[in-house]
Amino acid sequence: MTPAAAPVLTWYRWRLAYFVRASATLYRRWSQVVAVALALGGLALVERPELLAGPLPHFRVAPANWALGASAAGTWLALVLAWASMHREAVRGGLLAHYAASLPLAARSRALVDLALLAASLAVFAVPFGAALLFAARAHDLGGADGRFLVYLSVLAVLTVVAARAAVFGWTSAARILLTGGVGVLAGAPLLANAWAAGALLAATAAAGCLLLARPVPNVPRSDGRNGGEAGWLLLLRLQGQLLWRHAHAVLVRLAAAALPLCGALWLIVGVGKVADGPVLLHIAAALGAGIMSGFFNQFVSGRAPLAAWLRALPWALPRLVLAEHLVVWTGTALLFGAAWAVLAVACGPATALPATMLRTGLYWLAWLPLFGLPIIVRHRDGILFKIALAVPALTVALYS
Repeated sequence: MTPAAAPVLTWYRWRLAYFVRASATLYRRWSQVVAVALALGGLALVERPELLAGPLPHFRVAPANWALGASAAGTWLALVLAWASMHREAVRGGLLAHYAASLPLAARSRALVDLALLAASLAVFAVPFGAALLFAARAHDLGGADGRFLVYLSVLAVLTVVAARAAVFGWTSAARILLTGGVGVLAGAPLLANAWAAGALLAATAAAGCLLLARPVPNVPRSDGRNGGEAGWLLLLRLQGQLLWRHAHAVLVRLAAAALPLCGALWLIVGVGKVADGPVLLHIAAALGAGIMSGFFNQFVSGRAPLAAWLRALPWALPRLVLAEHLVVWTGTALLFGAAWAVLAVACGPATALPATMLRTGLYWLAWLPLFGLPIIVRHRDGILFKIALAVPALTVALYS
């Protein structure tokens, strides 16, 4: 080992140890969610193991469908952005990032360490890539419908790292352009009649991604240059807005996850015609939606931790901030339930029984929502189990009262 390499490897080991400790709590919390999800839908993976590959098999089976191609690539990158956003502080190194400025490391060495930590955080995405290759090999169809399946996967792998680095270390104009253009290339390249032109376009996209990853990203705090003269509730709302904006991708994924059970219930009621089971379906969907939306309380609590000293110095600052947080979560959940009510009102008529049932269901679970945000639940490492313990009797009371 050369003397120049020793500081880099030592720094990597420190950062990796911090990453493991910082993400342990996150994995412990989400392991409970995964356990519940597997209990509810684990049989689907047994019956259709290709679901492990996610949207990747699309580029082998039907790459010429540009609408599904854009949807598959966009969905994949959205999941990457959400996952990377959740690991942002763990990958960046927390206070170790400030200490790194005093180390005798070149900018390129720091960039390599950052990429190595980023690769460690993205290890979970090796499962769908491996599953996609495995199922393609079993079908003796590694080339896919147009012979470029491996090329599509390579481009998507590069875009995965670009998206994750942008979410963790900051966005640049080049990253935005490349990700937007990359989705367009993955969707449009299979439509080109000239195979050489399509291959050149895909290769250029992958090369541009590699060049972008080779350039170090400056880690400079951003400021909007304003005075910040807001007071009272405007200041609280601005603080909460900045917190949510910093984790915009995770916020959008949480909103989509909360809307998913409601969309499923509406599809079963309106599309399939299970009107008689409507109250049960709506209560179950609303309970799941409220439980997922209550996850924003965890984000708010962790976000205001650095403001603890400032909040203690101001009169009634913490209660007002907590109240504002509850109002934000309550309003977002109410809008979600209101959208479900509007769909039922349009499909069945506003004066029918189902919209009224959705209204009562929404109000019922909105009343339970503040209990999901109790400090003992939010701060406990097994808070999700507490939410389940509250939701099950609440659901039983709602269905049998």
